[in-house]
Amino acid sequence: MSEENKEFVQKFLGTMDAQDWDGFGEMMTPDHKFNSPLGPPMGRDEHVGVDRDFFKSFDAKHHILDLVSEGDKVAIRGKTTMVHRGEFQGIPPTGKHIELHWLDIMRIENGKNAEEWLSMDLMGLMQQLEA
Repeated sequence: MSEENKEFVQKFLGTMDAQDWDGFGEMMTPDHKFNSPLGPPMGRDEHVGVDRDFFKSFDAKHHILDLVSEGDKVAIRGKTTMVHRGEFQGIPPTGKHIELHWLDIMRIENGKNAEEWLSMDLMGLMQQLEA
């Protein structure tokens, strides 16, 4: 199961990078819960919307640096490389190349993302945007 869950995570991030928002949403359970520093926990549709909006602001690609799986959970240490192409948090496009570092834990249920806990370096992102 661990190797299958690792492969799922790679496909999940690849679907996001391809901006296949329908496919991305289908990879989550209907009662999916997304926990992040962006506010209260979100459901599947809100999670898809937040990531879709993020990709309107940035050309982005996820890179997995470490991937550990045990039982129904996968821990990921990664970075996202991106170029600031659209307005983000009131900041007009800068064209800057940015690296966003993050840690994520996904709970996989029946081959889908059931719950996710994301921690990311938002302060580093804003510093790179010179906000």
